[in-house]
Amino acid sequence: MRTYAMTFAIFSWLFSLNTQAAVPLLPMEFTGEPQISMEKGVPIACGIRILGVEPPTSDASNKLWIFDGSFMIRLEGYGGLKGYLSRPTQAQALSGQVGKPAQLRSFWFRANGGTVTAPINGRVIDSNTAGAKVYASDLASVQLVYRAIMRGEAIQVGVELSQGQPDRIFFGQVSISEDQKRQVSSCIADMLAGLDVK
Repeated sequence: MRTYAMTFAIFSWLFSLNTQAAVPLLPMEFTGEPQISMEKGVPIACGIRILGVEPPTSDASNKLWIFDGSFMIRLEGYGGLKGYLSRPTQAQALSGQVGKPAQLRSFWFRANGGTVTAPINGRVIDSNTAGAKVYASDLASVQLVYRAIMRGEAIQVGVELSQGQPDRIFFGQVSISEDQKRQVSSCIADMLAGLDVK
């Protein structure tokens, strides 16, 4: 009886492996830059813009995924996120062209050991930038991504594409200078100080 139960469990596990779609995990070269939103001379949001490009190959006609996104830690106590995805040829990318936007449904950031950023109430909307998506997320998951970048740790960026196209997960360290890190942390400190005053 135990042998039958074990055999059934193994076959059930194998069946689940065949029915679950694996998501490609791809390396990406990320670059970060500080971002700040001000209101009446006081910071109300601080964050990092993240530009990611797939490592180039020797074939100039090869297509590369490009991700352009950001996260902001907002004074109101939530994270504001924006993401844009495209896939130009390598030659186009090297000449500064980002190409047409991919059919992006949603996206997320994740620090190792943390949970993915997720839209509050599942609400993802179109940005005023054609092809880009924006949403608000809980602050905890955004803070984990921020800390990972500040410590020089790798992060993951997941993209969910329209039906019929496989989702993808990119990973890599975000290249950002120590001066830029200080700008972001200083912005957050100033924002919290302003909150204390209120």
